[in-house]
Amino acid sequence: MVTGVALSKSMLLAGLLMVMVGLMLIIVQSLAVTLVHLGITDEVRGRVMSLYSMVHAGADTMSNVMVGGLAQGVGLPLALSIGGALALVVTGILWLVMPSIRRLE
Repeated sequence: MVTGVALSKSMLLAGLLMVMVGLMLIIVQSLAVTLVHLGITDEVRGRVMSLYSMVHAGADTMSNVMVGGLAQGVGLPLALSIGGALALVVTGILWLVMPSIRRLE
């Protein structure tokens, strides 16, 4: 969907796609937090969630800086397309190397 935003020539279509990206992001983040909670014991839950929150906030910030820097060099459409393609590659790799994700265990 991010690549669709990058390739869109219509502001309305880009806006609708961004709404979809936002909704999917909320779903993925909720699922990730749920899986972390289910995968850890009660004794360490607070520590793990605080670490998860710090890593998550840092990763978001760093990826925003990287895409912004790339956009200055090659333009926003290409930077968003590269980001979308990288997200698909990482998803595919995780899908292959972590079969438990497929079963949501």
